[in-house]
Amino acid sequence: MEIIIGAIIVSYTLYIISKNKNNHGTEKYIDEKLDYKISEEDVIKAQIHFEEQFEYTYCPDGLSGSQIYLYKEMMLPWYNELISEYRYDEDKKNKIMKDFVLYTGSILDGNTESYLSLELEDLEERENYSKEARESFVIAETIETAFAKMIGEKAEKKLNKTRSNSPWGFTEKGELKKTKDR
Repeated sequence: MEIIIGAIIVSYTLYIISKNKNNHGTEKYIDEKLDYKISEEDVIKAQIHFEEQFEYTYCPDGLSGSQIYLYKEMMLPWYNELISEYRYDEDKKNKIMKDFVLYTGSILDGNTESYLSLELEDLEERENYSKEARESFVIAETIETAFAKMIGEKAEKKLNKTRSNSPWGFTEKGELKKTKDR
């Protein structure tokens, strides 16, 4: 009986996740041909949604400590610095805002897609989710790299050093774990 209840819970969880997949708003921002303005309210909503996920690191598609660290220690401060620097250049400011929203959504989508690629039984579906997860993570890494380049060489070095760390070198709260070297 417990096995049946467990199977129902897992099936329902997978159903809910697959139904809500890509519900992080990224599909709206991927097409560069779309000519639209993003509002500061859109950015704040994406930021709040992303930061709410800090509480759910225990979930199978939850944020990792390294993802939280990158966001808190680099992407958010860099975003704020770039927005401040380009506050009078509406086109550049709009692009930075779109990229930031796309970044947060891509991380969340990638985690969900990665989880689904491991849990679904249909091999073709698993492969599709695996491919989508890789694409989402490439988008996020590309935006990280672009922001670092815009900030400068010191930021690029910090990003590369952080990426070279082991994924287990971070706490679930997004802090560097204390080691003998640090």
